[in-house]
Amino acid sequence: MDLIYAKTVENHKMKKDNSYKTKIKDVYDKTVKPLYIDDLIIKAKSILKSKGINSLPIVDYEEKIFGCVDRKTILVHSHSETSFVSDIAYKPSLIAELDNLFEEIAYKMLEKNLQEIPVVDNQDGKIYKGCLSEENILEELIKNNNPILNKNISEYIITDDICCNIYDSICKAWKMLTKKSINGLFVINDRKKIVGVLTFYDLLV
Repeated sequence: MDLIYAKTVENHKMKKDNSYKTKIKDVYDKTVKPLYIDDLIIKAKSILKSKGINSLPIVDYEEKIFGCVDRKTILVHSHSETSFVSDIAYKPSLIAELDNLFEEIAYKMLEKNLQEIPVVDNQDGKIYKGCLSEENILEELIKNNNPILNKNISEYIITDDICCNIYDSICKAWKMLTKKSINGLFVINDRKKIVGVLTFYDLLV
């Protein structure tokens, strides 16, 4: 999904309409529970894999954002699963506040190719409230019948080489994923026929 989104930002802009006043508090997911600073990496790995998400926020015991952790970071530190998530946390590149306009935050997410971002209370010391995800953005676009939904997929297809061969090593696939900053690769056989997909999710074993 992130590949389509990235191309969408390049080729199509939602109309800047002052009447579009939806705020983050109307759209975000309140059900995403954060990790705490002394949770173990192995717990984060289990949650990410079971829920099929890319990243999770980390909070301190005042529920304030400490950082984030994602699949790629966990894979890099897979040798230290009994360490704390706070040891590998990174600063989120984007945090939304409840009263931010949805359109503005959605574009920032798409431009940065982010799948999920933390949402905080803008009037209560930046307390964690939930997450905004790609799925939330799509749901909002569908609800408002955004014109982009009537576009042909062909207008947004990325033609970059984003595939690996079935005989390539995991190491090579890993390097391609990280170098291209993508979350998945098509897997092809010697006839260049797609036989599957390999993602960071699959590598969380």
